[in-house]
Amino acid sequence: MEQSSLVARVYKMNWRGWVLPLFCFIVGATHTLGILTGRIEPGHRLGIMGAIGLLISGALMTAITFSSRIMLSSDAIEERNILYTTHLLLCEIRGRREIVTNGWTGIHSRWKLEPKDEKLRTFEIGSNYTVDSSFREWLNQIPDLDAVNVD
Repeated sequence: MEQSSLVARVYKMNWRGWVLPLFCFIVGATHTLGILTGRIEPGHRLGIMGAIGLLISGALMTAITFSSRIMLSSDAIEERNILYTTHLLLCEIRGRREIVTNGWTGIHSRWKLEPKDEKLRTFEIGSNYTVDSSFREWLNQIPDLDAVNVD
């Protein structure tokens, strides 16, 4: 794999990306601590397993969220977190698609970068990342598959 040029921009997740993971972690931690200290009756095994499961999954989701970064260079895009790294060179991208959603926090855009080679993974950029005009300029150099109606 070719090495891309130096990283030009780094984008982190915004508050929408970490609300749910932190909520799960805090609820799981307080419930688990309540059971361990005897302030909450454990009820049955399912309650204990649920509290511990919520604690562990919340901790993992929080770690992934806070470690997630999108790194943009002039010829590549890369997403990193504690579990994986996805890298796609600009010359490997067939085009982009924009998905607009209307959620409880307003209208948000997310993008899919489709590779030329079907063996490569589609690169998805969620609305959980705070992007700027430099990011949009970089994205606009990629063919818009929705505009040209290419499937």
